[in-house]
Amino acid sequence: MIGWKASHHAEIYLDNVPVPAENLIGQEGGAAKLLMLLPEVAIGLAASYVGLARAAYEYALNYAKRRVSWGRPIIEHQSVALKLADMMINTQAARLMVWNAAVK
Repeated sequence: MIGWKASHHAEIYLDNVPVPAENLIGQEGGAAKLLMLLPEVAIGLAASYVGLARAAYEYALNYAKRRVSWGRPIIEHQSVALKLADMMINTQAARLMVWNAAVK
C-alpha cells in the first residue's frame, strides 16, 4: 500500500525543549523556509507514484497478453480489457494532475 494511508501520522508538540546547536536543522526560527519546500517534495513523491502505477499497468498488460484462458489470451476477454483500460485512464489522469501541480 502506497501513500498517506500506508504511513502513520500524528501531531507532536515540543514546547520549551532545549535543542543543542549541533542538532539544529537550519537556523533557529527558520522552519517556515523548510515548510515551504513540502509542496515540491509532495509533487516529487506523486511523480514517483505515477511511475509506479505506470510500471504496474505495463506489467499487467504484458501478463494479460501472455496468459491464456479458455483458449485465448486474457486480454481478449472484455472484463480484463476494461480493467486495463481503467488502469491506463487513471494513471494518465494522475500523471496530468502531477504535471499540472508541478507547473503551477
